[in-house]
Amino acid sequence: MRVYQFRHIRAKTQCSEQLLSVPRAKLAAGRLRQHSVTSSRCPRKSSQKGDFSTLIDIELHTAKGKVHAAGTLFGHQYLRLVRFGDYHLDAYLDGVMLLFHHRDVPGLIGFIGTIFGKHSVNIAQMTVGRQVPGGEAIAVLNLDNQPPDEALREVRAHPQISSLSVVKLPPAGEMPAWFG
Repeated sequence: MRVYQFRHIRAKTQCSEQLLSVPRAKLAAGRLRQHSVTSSRCPRKSSQKGDFSTLIDIELHTAKGKVHAAGTLFGHQYLRLVRFGDYHLDAYLDGVMLLFHHRDVPGLIGFIGTIFGKHSVNIAQMTVGRQVPGGEAIAVLNLDNQPPDEALREVRAHPQISSLSVVKLPPAGEMPAWFG
């Protein structure tokens, strides 16, 4: 299990000399490790059907390899994660988030909901990104509070969950300091 606390690190974007703050990860063990951005597209404008009017696409290099992520802004204050790795989704980027890779099988979400209910953790939002039914998928749960370690251990024990991370962002309505 990894717990990420977003801090400010700065990296240049490809399209300007302005510095863009990016997250710094705090692992559950308490060790800090930087995630470096190797490429970043500035918000782009598009009038093509299906495109976002603004999109920030980054490639993160971590100890486990690289991952692509893309986010957008709805209105003037609603940050959304719209791509993570190969998966397209629409996840709120605020508060406490649980991200997990899993096999898309019936009953998994109910299993997690039951565990979190037992530990008094409310699920505020949920989104799943998958490519094919029954295949590999990613889920993002927005939670009202940090789940206790015991709840995370119980969730992680499910045989269809391959990885699990907790991400802490500012609450809904508050823009992260690194947003600018």
